[in-house]
Amino acid sequence: MDSTDQKSYFNESLKYGLNILYSGNTMAIFETFAKKSSENLYLVFRVIIGLLFLSHGAQKLGFLGGNAMTGFMLFIGVVEFLGGIAVTLGFLTRLASLLAAIEMLLVYIVAHASKAILPLENNGELALLYLAAFLVIFAMGGVKYYIDNALFKKELF
Repeated sequence: MDSTDQKSYFNESLKYGLNILYSGNTMAIFETFAKKSSENLYLVFRVIIGLLFLSHGAQKLGFLGGNAMTGFMLFIGVVEFLGGIAVTLGFLTRLASLLAAIEMLLVYIVAHASKAILPLENNGELALLYLAAFLVIFAMGGVKYYIDNALFKKELF
């Protein structure tokens, strides 16, 4: 392809792209992509949240550069670690996410809300983000590629 053909191809491609943007079909393109990809995107969401929660718990257990906690905080670390594994793998996904959401609500109330009203002032935004994420996971369940389905051919909880 010589330089004239390249310019012509580029101009036609640009016109086609601009026509899509200005024709009002942009939403249709995004909607089609969202519908086709929703299960895969949710899987990525579930796995990322699970791995982050797992690592949050691992730090409380003395891994990943964290200091090993004792007493009740050790229990919290174990819940976060095991809950993160369960959510990541899709094992008892709804139960694990419900327990994690309850934990994050309690953590926010006990450790953050007493310091200030706004999450940015009391450093509770991460607890609230986890709470919201686990509520979504609780509502959706395993959806795709979850251990319950492989082992039991259904979602257990």
